[in-house]
Amino acid sequence: MKKFLCYFLILLFLNNLAYASHLKRSSLVVDLNSGKVLHAVNEHSARYPASLVKMMTLYITFKKLSSGTLTLDQKLLVSKKAAAMPRTNMNLKAGTTISVRKAILGLIVHSSNDASVVLAEAIGGSEKNFVIMMNNQAKKLGMKKTIFYNASGWHNKYQKSTAYDLAKLAIALKKDFPKYFPWFSVTKFTFNNVTYHSHNHVVKNYAWANWLKTGFTNPSGFNVATTASKNGKHLVGVVMGEKTASARDKLMIKLLDNCFNKSQERTVIRTASLIQKQY
Repeated sequence: MKKFLCYFLILLFLNNLAYASHLKRSSLVVDLNSGKVLHAVNEHSARYPASLVKMMTLYITFKKLSSGTLTLDQKLLVSKKAAAMPRTNMNLKAGTTISVRKAILGLIVHSSNDASVVLAEAIGGSEKNFVIMMNNQAKKLGMKKTIFYNASGWHNKYQKSTAYDLAKLAIALKKDFPKYFPWFSVTKFTFNNVTYHSHNHVVKNYAWANWLKTGFTNPSGFNVATTASKNGKHLVGVVMGEKTASARDKLMIKLLDNCFNKSQERTVIRTASLIQKQY
């Protein structure tokens, strides 16, 4: 009896371990045109977004550019706080300046933490005020399970989001800022005589991908948000919590391939429920 009980407890532990491992990952693929969900696993599970946070920093930056509050050639001052941000960064020095254009490319191509703080401080007056703007914007977009604590995605145990919410943000970026959206496909740029190359392996290796933002911290695992287009079909995909960058990229490519080939979708979400109009 004791042996049986021990065997049962071991099996229960292993099953729970496997279930926990499964819950650690979340993924979602949505048809951008129809709003239909083509794939979903733990899409509402709260996770650490890592540098996918920078999508919101860019959303607000694009909003300010569109309103004329910022210009691409405008020079922004690098503060001591921005210069002290840990890697990944562009080695910005306190007291120097960087253009809005180069700061944006820093976020998109190199996922620069220092450039994120520069933009946040320029727009909000301080990163703290900018975070308030981020959370207000998240509410407007219907990102109900998202809370931001910084502009870079540097790990904060309270900063959480979901694959579902981040898909909403990715869709909003594409629909609200078509003028700036092509910048996400840029794979390299030069600043201060240093050429920075993207971690953008899905865009490099998958012919149909046209935009991608990656994210990683040890607590978050490897995350990615991407859009892809094929034969008039447009998809938005999010993968969160993979164990390696390679596994993340392979899963994203597999999901996109599968969803491009699906003829019937199992779950329907109205596009309007994913996109909140801005007024």
